[in-house]
Amino acid sequence: MADSSYQLYQQRLISKRKKMGFSLQALAERSGVSKSIISKIELAQVQPSIQTASRIAEGLGCSLSDMFQAKNSGQVIFHPTEQQFTLENKVHNKRIISPSMKRACLEIFHECLDGEATLNDIIHLDSDKFILALDHELCVKTNNTEHVLKKGDCIYLDSNVTHSISNRSTEQANFIATLHRKNHP
Repeated sequence: MADSSYQLYQQRLISKRKKMGFSLQALAERSGVSKSIISKIELAQVQPSIQTASRIAEGLGCSLSDMFQAKNSGQVIFHPTEQQFTLENKVHNKRIISPSMKRACLEIFHECLDGEATLNDIIHLDSDKFILALDHELCVKTNNTEHVLKKGDCIYLDSNVTHSISNRSTEQANFIATLHRKNHP
């Protein structure tokens, strides 16, 4: 390995070990490389052989090549309005405003409910739900309790709560609904 490669390996070793909460001793036991050698590598006093570097990487739960991967700066997904899918029926439309991602456990919807309309018996078995009223008054009924949401009010519903949503206005009501999937990998 070139000197810059050793420096990168050293930095990643320190970073990954600390992130995983391993002491030098714990990593030594996991990798089969002595604590003193790992310490010397971290202090840039010695350069590991490829075999030693591989064993330490395995002790950290990754491959040798993982130790040289650029850090992920985070994923960004832009989801413009024209790509947002809308479901419509006579009194209700629901636009999916969050980007579709396999790993996502959160979905965001902009919903419109016609005046004096009601959505009955809604339940999301594996998803908690938040509802945010954007303009007109909504009534969210759970069991025998009515919760009146005015503009800016928000309500949380656990996944096993059956509910209905009513628009008490004669005008179309807009609200944001988010679903948080509980059992998502």
